[in-house]
Amino acid sequence: MYCVVRLDASGRSGIPGNLWLVNVKRQGRLFHRSFFDNAYGGRDSAFTMAVAYRDALLRIFPPLTQLQQRVKIRSNNKSGMAGVSARYDDNRRRLKAWVATMDASGVTHQKYFSVKEHGEEKAKELAIAARKELLTLYRDNKFVTVNANATQAAESAFPALLNEGANQEGISPLSPMLRTTRMRTRPG
Repeated sequence: MYCVVRLDASGRSGIPGNLWLVNVKRQGRLFHRSFFDNAYGGRDSAFTMAVAYRDALLRIFPPLTQLQQRVKIRSNNKSGMAGVSARYDDNRRRLKAWVATMDASGVTHQKYFSVKEHGEEKAKELAIAARKELLTLYRDNKFVTVNANATQAAESAFPALLNEGANQEGISPLSPMLRTTRMRTRPG
């Protein structure tokens, strides 16, 4: 079942640790909780509580939209803008170009700006401008989900997120609810 896993095991003491485990990842944050059979009155009750917890998380925290995912700056980013990267020669010593990249509808779009032709700073500026243009051209904003049911549920629960503009400054990679809510994620 989506985000709910059954574990039947014994601990070091030999006491059975039969439980349902919920793992939900939303907006880069992992929510994890264990539902032990003995704490909830049996396997079926623990399962019911695990599913209810999972469903509550999915109602509260939306999945990322494609637009949010496209503008999220990764930890290895060197340009300061998502989708803009440096290309080096084979020895990784000399900067060859700055490239604007974006995947949309299963197609990778790239614009290449040579450092030799434009100079390093101008090539980077052009790549950033090209990336902003690509974001404007390909505004097919959808939720990033694992199946059609999850997509449909997210679309009905969070329609306003799909209407966000395509400029990077106006988009927060985290939902407002996730930024302001402190949710207990440990068992108990």
